[in-house]
Amino acid sequence: FLVARAMQNKSAPGEANLLSFQVASSMTLPSLYPASLIFIYNLSQALGPAGPVPISGADAGAFCSVNDAVPRYGTWDGQGTLILQVAKGSSGAGLTAGRIYSFEFTVHNPYPMYGQSSPMVNIAAQMGSFDQWPLRKVDTPAGDAAVLNVLRTAFAALNITDQTNVMGLQNQITVSLIANVDLVAQSVFTLTGISGVSTEGVNVSQIVLSTNTEYTYLAIPVSWSQSAGGMSVYGPWNLDNGTLEIPVPTFVPAYTPVSFTFQLNNGVQSQVAQTLSISATYLAPVGFAQKVLQMQQAGFSSKFLNQTSRFSNEINNLTVYFVLNSKIPTAEIQNVQVTATLNVDFTVDPQFSSSVLAFIDNTQLGSPGYNIIRMRPLVGLTSGVRYSFSFTIRNPSPPVLVPSTLYWPAAPTRKDLFIGFRYYTFGASVYNMLVPDSSITEGIQVESPALTVVAGTQSSSYPGGPNTIQVDFRLNYSPPLTTSPMIIFSEMCGIALTAATSVSLVDVNTGFPATVGTLQVGRTLSECPFLTISLAQQSPSVTLIAGRKYSFSFGVTNGFLAISSNTYLSMNTSIGNVPRVLAKSSLSASAQRPSSLCSLPTYGACSADEPCSCFSADPISIMTPGFFTRYISQSTSRPNQANLITVSVAINVQIQIMYIQGLVGSLTPGKGLDLAYDQITVTDTDPVHGRTAEAFSSFGWWTQDIGQLRLRQLPGPQGPPGHHFFL
Repeated sequence: FLVARAMQNKSAPGEANLLSFQVASSMTLPSLYPASLIFIYNLSQALGPAGPVPISGADAGAFCSVNDAVPRYGTWDGQGTLILQVAKGSSGAGLTAGRIYSFEFTVHNPYPMYGQSSPMVNIAAQMGSFDQWPLRKVDTPAGDAAVLNVLRTAFAALNITDQTNVMGLQNQITVSLIANVDLVAQSVFTLTGISGVSTEGVNVSQIVLSTNTEYTYLAIPVSWSQSAGGMSVYGPWNLDNGTLEIPVPTFVPAYTPVSFTFQLNNGVQSQVAQTLSISATYLAPVGFAQKVLQMQQAGFSSKFLNQTSRFSNEINNLTVYFVLNSKIPTAEIQNVQVTATLNVDFTVDPQFSSSVLAFIDNTQLGSPGYNIIRMRPLVGLTSGVRYSFSFTIRNPSPPVLVPSTLYWPAAPTRKDLFIGFRYYTFGASVYNMLVPDSSITEGIQVESPALTVVAGTQSSSYPGGPNTIQVDFRLNYSPPLTTSPMIIFSEMCGIALTAATSVSLVDVNTGFPATVGTLQVGRTLSECPFLTISLAQQSPSVTLIAGRKYSFSFGVTNGFLAISSNTYLSMNTSIGNVPRVLAKSSLSASAQRPSSLCSLPTYGACSADEPCSCFSADPISIMTPGFFTRYISQSTSRPNQANLITVSVAINVQIQIMYIQGLVGSLTPGKGLDLAYDQITVTDTDPVHGRTAEAFSSFGWWTQDIGQLRLRQLPGPQGPPGHHFFL
């Protein structure tokens, strides 16, 4: 043969595959009796019964079957060889030498579990009774077009899931898959590696499917579904080696998604997750990527607690959230009780609320004892879903302190709360722990009495000036009036405070003022004043509500010494006439107030000539007496000329006398000055703005040798500290 080449159009296993050939011989192959024959060898593993095979293509009419000479047919021996007889043409000439003849025929690809490479296909011819020609290799392209190059049978998609990993509960296993081959009816899927389970309690048909005395087979119901719809089949289950066979109920075309589901009981022993394998007719065994059949004690995936109040002696609404790691089916809920156990010795108010649990009762055991709330599920509970129930308690009061103890403990009181599931299988009083009691990490938190918000500000830090102090605070506890609660503001060093000081206490939440009339002013051992507000002695009395914000303010007079005093706010109570510090906090440590306050200049923005006057807002802070601004300039430097000296000052304290010194070298002799006659003006504004106001007396004194001008400030208010004067 001068030319012998072939190719295919399908490479998937089991598919109908059209093989296309082109041949040309070096001499004419006659069709006269005995007719010439063409042999195509080694089409190995191609499927098809022995007998006539239809021939198609451009030159199909040049061939016929052997012996019976049926036109456009060849003869397939069923073993990988196709024989073509040269058909009788109108002239009887047969196949012309050198001409390329094209023809096609169809075979079915095999089902190689591991794939098949293209075999070496050969071609030969025989003329009448002469010997057969030597074999000639048929050329074929590379890749999928190579003759009988067949892909492996495989699962294009494969997934397995189970429903619960709790020991002893019924488990549902679902397998989803897509095969790349056709699945004929009654072919079989085989699952292996199913260990640690049983069929006890599962609805199975006790039909013996095998008479093998070594094994007992049970038919397990299997729900089968595919694109054509759902149906049920029965799969033989081998109790000894954990193998389940699932028959394919109907023809399934390649690449059709299918799934099947069956139920077994989890065993009563824990085990790690298992890797199952699956195989099928024409499909090699393969392990699932997902592991299933892990078995463990039922428990909580997560659980946590929310509470509405952490204050002592307050109503507290508790909500418990939990997520199970397993399913509690609806059929079992009549045997299940949920318990919440609190290690507290106060009564639980059974104001119960839940959409999935029903309240049974609440009992208290021991003294002090445990409060146990019993509930039952209203519906089946699913793993991975968050459920909740709520009930109400009253938080305990602060513990009574022994006489030697002055302060309440800083750490909050923590009460444990346990939650568990009990499974009653043998009677009302006998149960198994389905989900063991487990404590919730957060527990019930009850704070010790404390000042949760403390902030203080002052209106001025100028020496000797008036100052208004404001203190904001919030308590996490409502002290009863019977304990004689008192607010104490102490360590106010550097200020003057009298018993006539007026204090206004305001509920910031409502804005309602309560004028406090009974005060006690004293001094500590450090000689620093303190202020005491006795709430029980007010008329009417003032009860502080936990969580509310309060504010009180009062006026003081700053001293003249620079100071930074760390003030404290305390809330004291008395137990048996013994004072106790309920809570104490430093104001300077608070970040809930401004760090400084500033007053702007008389005109415009801050500048180098007239900067802003800033002072600390921390009570109590007093500046060192001095100047904010000291600025001097002259109008001329020429000798023997009248020179206008301009001075700008800003002072943080009220003064009586001001000296301007160092103006040496002046020709003006020392003398008393009439400021108006000697053309000297003192104003409290920038002269360029045209405003003047007398701030100093009209008489001054000039001393030539030391260059000093002495001025006396007029009595009365000439502007607050920090005000700017120009001379």
